[in-house]
Amino acid sequence: PAYTGRPSLYLNEIAADALTVPEGSRLTVRIYAAPGELSVTQTLGDAPAAGGAAAANVTEVEIARSGTLSIAGEGVRDWTVTVTPDAPPEVAFSGEMGRDGEGAMKQVFAARDDHAVTAGRATIRLDLASVDRRHGLAVEPEPREDLVFDLPMPITGSRASFTESLVEDASKHPWANMPV
Repeated sequence: PAYTGRPSLYLNEIAADALTVPEGSRLTVRIYAAPGELSVTQTLGDAPAAGGAAAANVTEVEIARSGTLSIAGEGVRDWTVTVTPDAPPEVAFSGEMGRDGEGAMKQVFAARDDHAVTAGRATIRLDLASVDRRHGLAVEPEPREDLVFDLPMPITGSRASFTESLVEDASKHPWANMPV
């Protein structure tokens, strides 16, 4: 998959009989021979849909599990393919939300992913159950959209695991100084 940043592999350039690929990789085998001279069998994903005569020498499969790939005919080749699962990204806030020197909200967070974090968002919504409903706040508040901020990404270095600070000025928002 493109998000891994890994290059395409060409089977005719691989001498080894074993491959390791990320889950969700796409396998495309194009056979440049007369129909029926070579055949492709695989246990890596669901069987490809029939594509008619034009697609008779093309096999496309999304790799869903470890298995085997074989090309039978003259110059038989077999590969054992191991799939590495894609772990979900993880984001965790570190400590309590605070303020920077100019009064803007500041929240330190740590993020990591096995293939690198490319983007993230913080969603802030009013915690209405924690609002002190005295002093004129007994009426239900007007509905408001959640505050959504893009998480800052590191400019340099690895994005596989990093710590950053989200700094945004929400001081003029109606939820300022309220539980969120």
